[in-house]
Amino acid sequence: MESNNQPVNRVLTVSIKKLKEIALKALKGNWMPVFVATLIFYLIRSCSGILDIYFTMDPPKEIVTMAMERGINPVPVPFGGTIYEFLIMGPVSFGLAIFLLTFFRTKKCDNTLLLDGFARFGKTFTIFLISGIKVALWSLLFIFPGIIAAVRYSMAYYIAADHPEYSANQCVNESKRLMTGNISVFILMFLSFLGWLILASLPEILLDRFDIVNLTGISEVIYGIVIGIPAVFVNEYLQMTKTVFYEILTGNLVVMSGGRP
Repeated sequence: MESNNQPVNRVLTVSIKKLKEIALKALKGNWMPVFVATLIFYLIRSCSGILDIYFTMDPPKEIVTMAMERGINPVPVPFGGTIYEFLIMGPVSFGLAIFLLTFFRTKKCDNTLLLDGFARFGKTFTIFLISGIKVALWSLLFIFPGIIAAVRYSMAYYIAADHPEYSANQCVNESKRLMTGNISVFILMFLSFLGWLILASLPEILLDRFDIVNLTGISEVIYGIVIGIPAVFVNEYLQMTKTVFYEILTGNLVVMSGGRP
């Protein structure tokens, strides 16, 4: 029998349209400051592309020989960016979560919060590690179970921001509890941005399709950052809507029956 002290699990009944309306209202007059923070997050992640240029390893001789026999020219395998992302994704994801929560609640943009995760590196890295392993294991069954697992643990960094006393494992488990009964709504919310994401990606798709831009090295990384800026605007909107989603789930934001927060 469950304890009476067990937290009540909320099932989201607010429409996706309303979630996005609240997010837009929060961003009104503040699109650029929040965009700058989202761009900083994006730029920190993009450093992995630069590291891949300088940190590579040659494939084993056996693989090189097999590739050459098949007429394939083997190339060095980059590893710097993979290691970099493995180490920083937890801290920077936490930083973005605490920035968004602080902005949504106070309308203050403090970009230094984006680096807060590095001051709590052990916990934020462990959240990334635990949730990453769980998602990877579920993905072994098929792609869809992996997507479900990723959604299930998507609130862990928000929980860590709100509950510094929680361990990494508690944050992951609490995210799982919060998302019980809400996974389908979250996926539909994400899919509602798909059109905008495709539209934002059109310049890159068209330039690559017609081979208009042919760059290598640092210039290729810079090009990738610049061409990805429209997607940053969409991601800003998406992340703010995700923040609204979390606030309603935790009871920090109550939406009246008439739809008014």
